[in-house]
Amino acid sequence: MNKMICRILLIISVITMTSCSIWSTRDWDGLKNRTFYLNGITYGNRGSNKEEAMDFMKDLPVDIIMECLAKRYNIEIDSSYYNKFIENNNHKKISTRGGFQDEFFSWKGPFKSGNMVQLEYNKKNNGSGIYSYTLSLQTDGKNRAVFVGNADSVETMIKEIFLKTDCSSTSVTLAKIKSVVHKPVRSNSRTRTISFPSQKNYDKAIKLLKENFTIIEDTEQAKPASE
Repeated sequence: MNKMICRILLIISVITMTSCSIWSTRDWDGLKNRTFYLNGITYGNRGSNKEEAMDFMKDLPVDIIMECLAKRYNIEIDSSYYNKFIENNNHKKISTRGGFQDEFFSWKGPFKSGNMVQLEYNKKNNGSGIYSYTLSLQTDGKNRAVFVGNADSVETMIKEIFLKTDCSSTSVTLAKIKSVVHKPVRSNSRTRTISFPSQKNYDKAIKLLKENFTIIEDTEQAKPASE
């Protein structure tokens, strides 16, 4: 009984500490340094390996997720370190941890503190085929915004992030889509390059975009697909 009480108190204290660090709209508006860096991606799947984790990371349309966060909080997110890691296709840069089997496979950026974005996508070990995900924005080592949920696929996770960040209701401007790997994207009068390391990744990303946006010429304004 005492152990159970201690566990409950620990959980309550963690929730309290986390909730106190989450920022309001006013806090975000007052942020002076508005540049964040994608600094960590973790793939959790017990018994997997670095090669499989690398394939997951290559097929993850990270820049679309970062674009949604950037729009939501009016910030810039630099994912160049991650994109460079993907371009080099070096699974040896992935660190592992676990018990008898490797379970968590992580790419870690160079930053130890500052404005950072982290994403975890971990398979639950209950045979359900469901993954839990945590997407967080941090400053000074504290979570300022956290999006958590369960999903049966990466596509489901991204759709949920679209909804949770109000990304699907935010108009964007996209350059004309062509069947090439690298795509320029213009947003809020700033031009960004969204890099898709593989055609499979690009096709998946475009499918997700088409489900949530009307894709038009970059001289026009894209509108949510629901309109």
